Formats: sequence, structure tokens, C-alpha cells
Amino acid sequence: MADPPLIIAAAGRPHPTEQVSGDAWAVHWHAEQCRIAVIDGLGHGPEAATVAERATTALARYPDLDPLSALARCDEALAGTRGAAVSVAAIDCRTSRLVYAGIGNIEAQLWQAGASQRLIAYRGIVGVTRRTVRAFSFDLRPDWWLLLYTDGISSHLNAAELDSTVRADPRAAADAALARWGRSTDDATAVVVCPSHHAR
Repeated sequence: MADPPLIIAAAGRPHPTEQVSGDAWAVHWHAEQCRIAVIDGLGHGPEAATVAERATTALARYPDLDPLSALARCDEALAGTRGAAVSVAAIDCRTSRLVYAGIGNIEAQLWQAGASQRLIAYRGIVGVTRRTVRAFSFDLRPDWWLLLYTDGISSHLNAAELDSTVRADPRAAADAALARWGRSTDDATAVVVCPSHHAR
């Protein structure tokens, strides 16, 4: 069997006073496109976890949707709930192109050619405040890697401060982001994605 074109790793934990996390993440493949979603149910605890589960269930039903359409499905699924922040990244492994769309305070950083770029998510709460958003497209270089993280991890996260051997290992990078920049006031989740040939 051929190696998968991408390596995806995550690290997460609930709020220190809770048993379950209101954060979730999901990966769906359709042909040569991989879609990664990160969801942060508003607040924390069981109710936030229920909201995140509703979003992941909705996404699983439609693995072929582009990021904007996936956000719209989540908005429908979360109507009447406390809502969530949701970010969706779709990576076309054939064309080496990333399409990204998000609503709420999930951060995303795209690293390539030794530099980082923060990806834009719109203000709002999926399922609560409807608004028009747009998706953003990026050409991916061979050395790219993508980091997505909920607001339980400080916005001051700077992956350039991580050792290069850690950055080359998605699992180690996700663990390090959580350990170094995780905050004790919320659930926290970090997801790292990179091409399999880049990981060592």
C-alpha cells in the first residue's frame, strides 16, 4: 500500500476542571482532496462537547463539500445551540493547493519557505450569527506545513521557536504547541498537517 500523501497529527486536552473537551477535529478524504476541520464549541464542558459532536457529525455526512459549503452545513446543524468556532482547510494533493475558510477564534498558520502566514477567519459564531464569508486559496510549496489551534492555545504561539527537528515531526509539533502555549482557562487543541515527504 502506498504511503498517505499527508501526515496529520493532533494534541488536545479539556479544560482542567472538565472531563470532556468542547474541542473536536475531523479529517475527510474525497478523491485526492483532504479536508481538515477544527471545531471549538462555545465555552467548555459537556454542552460544548455536544455542540462539537453535532458539527463533526454534519461534516462526516458530506465529505466532498468545499470549506465554505462545509461551514454552511455546520451553521445549519448548530442552529439553536450555543454555537461554535469552526475552521476548515481543504488540501488538494494533486494540485498542491490549500483552500481555507473559518468563522470564530480558531487560529491557523501556514508555514513554507521558512516563513509563516496567518490565515484569516471571520468573526462570528457558527450556528448563532450568520454572515457572509469568503474562502482563501494558497499555492503550497514542497516544504509546507499547516498548524490549526483553538483559543485554548495562546495566540502568541510562534512555531519558529520550536526546534527544527520538532517542526519536522507533526506529532511532536502538536504536542509541543499544546505543552508550551496551552492555557489553563479553556479546552485546547492543536492540529498539524504536512506532506508525508516533509516529515522525518
